[in-house]
Amino acid sequence: MEEVFRKLLSDYPFRKWVNAADGCEFCGAESEVRVTYIDGSGCYGDVEYRIRHRKNCPEKFNEETGEEINFSESTFDVAGWEYLDKPVELNGRQFYPLKARANIGPCLNCGKLVVGVPLILFIDEGRGGELDFCQRCFEDLGLLNRLNPNPTIQIEVTGWKYSRPPWIPEGATEYIHPCGCKDVLKESGIWYSEQCLQHKAESDQLVKNIRKQLSMEGSL
Repeated sequence: MEEVFRKLLSDYPFRKWVNAADGCEFCGAESEVRVTYIDGSGCYGDVEYRIRHRKNCPEKFNEETGEEINFSESTFDVAGWEYLDKPVELNGRQFYPLKARANIGPCLNCGKLVVGVPLILFIDEGRGGELDFCQRCFEDLGLLNRLNPNPTIQIEVTGWKYSRPPWIPEGATEYIHPCGCKDVLKESGIWYSEQCLQHKAESDQLVKNIRKQLSMEGSL
């Protein structure tokens, strides 16, 4: 029988860099994370993370000046999570829902820490906990296809027990489109939008073409 993931922060290597669940969407470089402090419960603590972009990755260069950006410094953040006592079944697999989560937590499928934004499935609008996955595992598990018979999936962003990610306003509603694009909506309209990799690449190319055209016109 397959073991159900239920690691605590204290089960990860201490003061040792390990690969995170996510990384650069352009060059594919994986983010790295290491635990620097763990509290007495073993559930919460501090981590630092970094990423080493590959050669010629556009993220290594300032978009305006073209100068290379120094990524030698790491970023510090709070990590940790707690589980509910009973697992739930999803797509024939069992997962223990999280009842609380700090800014950085695990992907419940691959077990790696998610440095960026996880894809979250709230159970009973958050009252039954949440299931957090990295984007790769969310797609590998077929969750977009399984849970998206309509044009969008509506996920209510409510019930944060420990800390609410700063990029999600309280009372907002998150929509995940079939392609992977995400919108976070408030009553006043779209508050935050994140494009899938394909659409972001198309938008970036469009911006580059416009800038190139403007540059050519300016030189005439």
